Amino acid sequence: MLRCLEDEIVRQTGAQRFTVSHTPWVQKLNRRFGHGTRYGRLRRFLPKRPLVLPAKTEVIWQVLMGPENYSLDLFKDWQNGARHIVYLFDTLPSQMPLIRRLFSGREWDVCVTSFDDAIPLLERETGRSWHHADQAVALDYFPSVPMEEKVIHFSSYGRRHPRVHEAVLRFCAAKGLYYDFTTHDRSGPTADPLILLRQFAWHLSHSQFTFCWPVEMTNPREPGN
Repeated sequence: MLRCLEDEIVRQTGAQRFTVSHTPWVQKLNRRFGHGTRYGRLRRFLPKRPLVLPAKTEVIWQVLMGPENYSLDLFKDWQNGARHIVYLFDTLPSQMPLIRRLFSGREWDVCVTSFDDAIPLLERETGRSWHHADQAVALDYFPSVPMEEKVIHFSSYGRRHPRVHEAVLRFCAAKGLYYDFTTHDRSGPTADPLILLRQFAWHLSHSQFTFCWPVEMTNPREPGN
């Protein structure tokens, strides 16, 4: 979703991607003292270096899955006289202390979230206005596939409901149908995220029926944590 949003920003505004890189030892420190970790408060003591941006930079976008991914605090002079926009995909109540600390300042001209129901809490915590833009992926990844080419009868990726999952397993075993579902946890992906997205999209496009579950149903406590 991050890459698709970045692609759309580039398409509509003519923006240029700029990769913020760190030396290997700073990357190691960044992980050790990451936002939201036990030692996150010690980040302010990490060495900072100037952020060299392309000439005549007018607007800086920060597209983040969550506030934990923010790393501009490891640079100095990053404001650079430009206007700043931040987009956060995840804005859970448990993330509010970090969001309040990072995005309450006046250096942010526009703040955007992917969840409209989070706006009242965000505005109360940060004391500033927030905007809403839905999260999405490009439809180019999901071409239309004729039914006769949909070789997967049932699929379920990511969150799943245990009772429904077991029922579908039994049904497909009895009927000789194929049920494709997530078999690994989130640790250690071995492929580029865009390659994983294309494979995920292929499986969805070739499924006759797929189950998708909101976190509120599979783990009701998680949204508030």
